[in-house]
Amino acid sequence: LGSRAASPRWSAAAVRCVATGVGEGEGDDAAALDTLNIEEHKVDTRRVRQHVNPLSGKYQQPTERPEGWMAQAYGSPGNPVHVDIGCARGRFCMGYAAKNPDLNVLGLEIRAPLVAGANRERREAGLENAFFLFTNANVDIGDICGEVRASGTHIASISVQFPDPHFKKRNHKRRVVQKDLVDTVVENLQDGGFVFLQGDIFEVVVEMRRRFAEHPLLEDTMFSKDDLNAWVTLEPEDLDATDMSRWIPENPLGVPTEREQLVTSEGGSIYRCLFRKQPAA
Repeated sequence: LGSRAASPRWSAAAVRCVATGVGEGEGDDAAALDTLNIEEHKVDTRRVRQHVNPLSGKYQQPTERPEGWMAQAYGSPGNPVHVDIGCARGRFCMGYAAKNPDLNVLGLEIRAPLVAGANRERREAGLENAFFLFTNANVDIGDICGEVRASGTHIASISVQFPDPHFKKRNHKRRVVQKDLVDTVVENLQDGGFVFLQGDIFEVVVEMRRRFAEHPLLEDTMFSKDDLNAWVTLEPEDLDATDMSRWIPENPLGVPTEREQLVTSEGGSIYRCLFRKQPAA
């Protein structure tokens, strides 16, 4: 997914932390993990864009991580991993990690200042099973999944929650859930693992559901394969957004995102679905 770029400019402290095995709570080197794969000029917490264009040149360059980063990011790097794509400030990831101490949670986010802030929060909270990476998921997801698996563990589950809708039709190609991303995450997901999708923009969640439904190894927990194929071929405007019978009523992960809390407090609808990966024939 994308050509290999020149090596990024990791801070000397971040490289030293990974190379020497410095762990949590051991001073400046441990704090350097907060910005593990972020060029220093990108970390400006004074200005955080609400939306970015993932197709702009600066986000199309693959990011790289020092070899062995998983061992330093997590207290128990051999635990199975949940990947949250588009984690924003990481509050869901930290809550999910706290609720599931035997699971490592990896948040992926394209806005570098949010990544640095989330890593600082999880470090200060002493969460050893949550970590965050700066990345354009559609560029780096294959490499990141490969590095996770190469560390000796597996990817147990994946979530995409309330992604940027990019409303204008000409900008739909900026949406995070594209065919290549679906193929890559399903390839790296363990058999029996799940993909959880949710959002409050009906047409966006329908599109995400359609893309994942097209993968032959995934089964939607709310539909038979034939019923789902018939449903997702309809245009969103031909579907009834008020019919919630085809959507999971409650968040099965048990930890709401910040956006989810806001929409719920305002009485809005949230559309949720979950797929499970079946073994290949």
